[in-house]
Amino acid sequence: MNGNTALIKIKLGSNIYNINADSNKDGVSIFLNNKTNPWILIINQNGKNNKITNNINKEPIKGFYIYRHV
Repeated sequence: MNGNTALIKIKLGSNIYNINADSNKDGVSIFLNNKTNPWILIINQNGKNNKITNNINKEPIKGFYIYRHV
């Protein structure tokens, strides 16, 4: 499986999110530690506004790759 493969799909309301296969344990742990923070839509490295973070500072979470499916 390549790193961009959507491994887990989540449907929340009318939105669908994909967690990619290259996410790692450290990244998932950070995301879960921030579980009370809101999800924030940010720009991915290709300039597309579809990546999710829950870091208060709006920075991406290293090792956690979740994207809103459009």
